[in-house]
Amino acid sequence: MEKAVRFVFLLVSKSSAILLLVLSVASSTFANSATWKMSPATGDWNHAANWMPSTIPDGPSDTATFASSSITNVYLSGGIEVNGIIFSAGASGFIVNVNPPSTQFQLFITGTGITNNSGTTVLTCTQTSISLTATGGGTYLWSSGLGTNANVSITSAGTYTVTVTNSGGCTATANITITSNTTPPSAGITNNTGTTVLTCATTSI
Repeated sequence: MEKAVRFVFLLVSKSSAILLLVLSVASSTFANSATWKMSPATGDWNHAANWMPSTIPDGPSDTATFASSSITNVYLSGGIEVNGIIFSAGASGFIVNVNPPSTQFQLFITGTGITNNSGTTVLTCTQTSISLTATGGGTYLWSSGLGTNANVSITSAGTYTVTVTNSGGCTATANITITSNTTPPSAGITNNTGTTVLTCATTSI
């Protein structure tokens, strides 16, 4: 049986991630995809009541989605495997960490995907580029002429697709949509005095 390459996240945050690359046989356990609640009971990934629907994303075909939430410090109380993790546009900044830190409590992301290193999918006047990393092993080919490196920098709005090819010639694709909000504000000055001339009577404007 061909072994699957898994990325094991010991710590995931908005700014950094520590990764350990290991080889292991893919699990046959299936659960369900789910979205982290806006007001979960705890920060425990392994607690079904924290997800909607009430199930734990833990399986090679599952996707965990994070959006806005009152609890953003998420921890594992057991080993987890998912196909991918999605951070919705406008999502809170999340920290996912192992508790306690051991090889028994690891987060495996086994599917082909795109990691957004910038923590946002919106280009603004201050966020002029978004850093993406393709995952899944093998070779990579990005759309829009972005090349074959795993890491790319996005500076224009649009939908970007990466095609991943493994050593056996099999392919899979993943995509991400980047939007833009670069409309400048309307700047203006209101003269509350009604004159632009300082006089002995109008000493301030």
